[in-house]
Amino acid sequence: MANLLLILLCIFLGVGGQLCMKKGMSLVGIAGLNPGKMLIFLGRALSTPLVLAGFFAYALGSLIWLIIISRVDLSFAYPLISIGYILVAIFSWWLFNENINWMRWLGTVIIILGVILISRS
Repeated sequence: MANLLLILLCIFLGVGGQLCMKKGMSLVGIAGLNPGKMLIFLGRALSTPLVLAGFFAYALGSLIWLIIISRVDLSFAYPLISIGYILVAIFSWWLFNENINWMRWLGTVIIILGVILISRS
């Protein structure tokens, strides 16, 4: 049970990191392709608190992942990380009003089915 809770914590940190970075980048703006402006853009991105919070969540999740893979089969733990794809899709739709078409939702359902199969093994 403790291992599953650690995996869920790692998933939530990854999802939280993605959501923080997306919200932070919506404040920074869209990256251009000009190399000179790209450095300025990256500097602004890396000085945005939400982007930094996203990186922190990822870093903490990575440290927890090291604990997880020392205790659990990688072939079990790693596929469960795909729960994060499901949560990111749901929260992107809910928080950012992203348009998610039926093909993306179908893919999400297929991922859910795969996670159920793996978790029962």
